[in-house]
Amino acid sequence: MRKHKSNALLGSFGALLGACLGSAVYYMVTKLGFVAVISSLAGTLASLLLYSFFGRRLTAFGIALSILLNVAALFLTDTYIIADRFVESSANLTLGYDLPYVMHLKLQELLRGEAWADYKYALFSLGFTLFGGLAAGFRILDDQRRSEEAAQRVRQKEE
Repeated sequence: MRKHKSNALLGSFGALLGACLGSAVYYMVTKLGFVAVISSLAGTLASLLLYSFFGRRLTAFGIALSILLNVAALFLTDTYIIADRFVESSANLTLGYDLPYVMHLKLQELLRGEAWADYKYALFSLGFTLFGGLAAGFRILDDQRRSEEAAQRVRQKEE
């Protein structure tokens, strides 16, 4: 059976591009005032598909990388949204907080375990990202295997 070689470097670029696209969609949907749980799954699917497109085939490494990049993008985007809301609400008080400083504080709180209540939607989205990404990734792997087997059968009939 002849398999296409995977290109992990180009696939990683595709996964990163998909995570950025998913993060942008998550941000826009959240800014419109909706809970953006499904958009986190869309970002994971985009990462998986772009990894397989750029890397020529999806691998277990590609599935893990796509999910990890999307989890990181999800929490960074949510941190940005939380910090942006804080800066907007404190603008009337003239406290002088700037967005990078507030993001830094919020990330520190998150890492210390103090701000998990702020991330309730991100945690819910995390479940969609993990389970949906794993299910979709293994489905793509199964489809790849089946198409390779079908191509092998066609080659054998031609010989």
